[in-house]
Amino acid sequence: MKKTLIFALFGLLFFTSPALTGPIDKVGYIDFAKVFELYSKTKPQVTQYYSKRDEVQRKIENMQKELEALYKDLQDKGMLYSEETKSKKQEELNQKYTEYQNFVNMKGQDLMDKENTLTQAITAEIQKVVEQIGQDGGYSLILKKSDILYGSPEMDLTDILLQKLNLKDDTK
Repeated sequence: MKKTLIFALFGLLFFTSPALTGPIDKVGYIDFAKVFELYSKTKPQVTQYYSKRDEVQRKIENMQKELEALYKDLQDKGMLYSEETKSKKQEELNQKYTEYQNFVNMKGQDLMDKENTLTQAITAEIQKVVEQIGQDGGYSLILKKSDILYGSPEMDLTDILLQKLNLKDDTK
């Protein structure tokens, strides 16, 4: 019994020792949504992305209107058309619909790729500065605000990160 108790105490002390687990002295968090919104480098890139997205959306809406007009024409005047004309109109509608689907799929993938590229490049820059803040400030751990349930405002490093990012961006 004594041996079991000694081993249990030894194990408890050994596995909970700060030398093994490493002390967590200083913890901070970053609000990435705020950083993406206020970082000076994201604004022009996001504006460019939204411009391209809006352009694609307008093209899709025009294609939809054209499809609707062809469909309405076929529905309204289909009885008046000869079988050959009706068949050509149906074929044209099918072809336009296929073009529409291909365009939507292709441009949707292009926009997702552009968004991912934009996000990855900016995230990599942010990560470097977060690491610098962590090392310079002696932080053991820096988390995303979205991953924590509670953090006191004193632990919020978002404004410090934004200052360093925007200062770094201004000096280039």
